Amino acid sequence: MKKILAIALALCMVFALCAVSASADGKTIYVLGPTPDHGWTAQAGAYAQAKCEEITAEGTYKAVYIPASSGEEQVDQINTIVANGDAAIVVMMALDDSAQAGQETLYAEGIPFISFDRIIEATEAYAALNYSGNNWECGAGIAYWLQKNGMQPGDTVVVLYGDNGTVCSRRQEGFEQFLRGEMKYSDLNNGEFETTQVWEQADIDNIFNGYTVVCNWSADGAYGYIEQKFDEIVAAAKFCKEAGARTIVYVSNDNTPVCEYADYKLFSFAEDDCLCEAIYTYMFTLVGRFMKNSGEFPKYDQFMDQYAGIVPFLLKAKESYEDRCAVMANEHKDTDYHMVVGSGMLWGEAYDYAMCILEEMQWIKTKSIHAAEFFHGTLELVEKDTSLILFYGEDETRPLMDRVKNFAQKVSEVIHVFDTSEVELPFTDAEFRKIVSPMVMYAVTERLSC
Repeated sequence: MKKILAIALALCMVFALCAVSASADGKTIYVLGPTPDHGWTAQAGAYAQAKCEEITAEGTYKAVYIPASSGEEQVDQINTIVANGDAAIVVMMALDDSAQAGQETLYAEGIPFISFDRIIEATEAYAALNYSGNNWECGAGIAYWLQKNGMQPGDTVVVLYGDNGTVCSRRQEGFEQFLRGEMKYSDLNNGEFETTQVWEQADIDNIFNGYTVVCNWSADGAYGYIEQKFDEIVAAAKFCKEAGARTIVYVSNDNTPVCEYADYKLFSFAEDDCLCEAIYTYMFTLVGRFMKNSGEFPKYDQFMDQYAGIVPFLLKAKESYEDRCAVMANEHKDTDYHMVVGSGMLWGEAYDYAMCILEEMQWIKTKSIHAAEFFHGTLELVEKDTSLILFYGEDETRPLMDRVKNFAQKVSEVIHVFDTSEVELPFTDAEFRKIVSPMVMYAVTERLSC
């Protein structure tokens, strides 16, 4: 959510400056950005497209959003823009350093351009404006958080660079400057912080200890690097195999090193947006089969037959929550504390969403609460403006959630309910809905936190 808001703010300010910087000779504002295929790129692309339509509707300029998947593709797009001869200005998020040639072309042709988010240092001086988030501050924030949670000289820090651009290099600089005591980290809500121990450069160099790689913003690249560098998983599989145990390995990519020691190998590639759905599918399939073999799940075959058709239902579920989640994200962009309540099959998902999504990924203070324990103290912290996120499932513990909701509505005005019973699924047996409810909840809440 923070990445999306940062990009949106950057785009908003960039568009506001377009009219000021535009060439008098041209009438078209060209906006070059990422192909909106997932997560923040989809949000940034949608925002840019909407803003272009708004500018065009005003009548002074025509604005066109042109997506790309690489810097080289952006160079081709710029050559076309030059040939068109109608450019007032180009607003550009360079996707990688290969886009430098395109920016040099714009400069040579006298077409002003604004560079945002990712700055190419070689052409930085050519731009009418360079606008990006404060990546030095981001790096300082990372150093502050790690130090606060126990990082000290002698530890190991793994650095997974997205690319060789300024976003990553400046965050690295900010990280090191904070530890050397050369800059502070400023938090809007909590004030200013400085290192609790001034580090020598040798200490900083040692914590990286060679564990750095450019993974090209690829989760697969990051996973592959970690697997190569940290062989504990491979060693564990090897130990089990040599001890005579049957070894089952689940990986995102086939033929990774750990697969060498697998008696049974399962693999399913998935992008981050649907990674948990892929993991749940693996678990439903494998654990369900074990239960069938032991006589505990006689309806396994029926379940799997119907589960095979679940994908369009999950997509429809995400779509049905899209507008609701967009409103909620806007309302809570500055909320600094949430309570996430769940029970039964959804207690694990409530725990995961609070800790792994809102705390780990969004840095938002969140408490996960089991509905059965809500009245054992937590109720005393509920106030008029307390944000409660309730995860409703379809098992026998649903009345526990009703009890929490009935009380909370008397105190708080900020209650959001996610309910798997609202989602259409391909099952004829209510028991099957219970089984997949954690995955369904993950699918719909992904639209809030993406």
